[in-house]
Amino acid sequence: MAQDKVAIAAVNAVSNLLQRMPDATAKADALGVLMMTNYNLLRDVEGDDFVRAWLQTALRDLDENPPVFGVETRH
Repeated sequence: MAQDKVAIAAVNAVSNLLQRMPDATAKADALGVLMMTNYNLLRDVEGDDFVRAWLQTALRDLDENPPVFGVETRH
């Protein structure tokens, strides 16, 4: 599936980026920048209603589910 390939490529790209970060703080900063960049891109492409619903789903997921994967394990 195309979405699966995009997800795998994205995780691999982020994992490669994080491997170059010197410490946990730099990794967290990089992930924060990526998250806010994607958030703003989603707002531009899909609009605020979509992003609001997506964020609500993400917050519910935090309460109900463990992380799907760890970036550290994808080296």
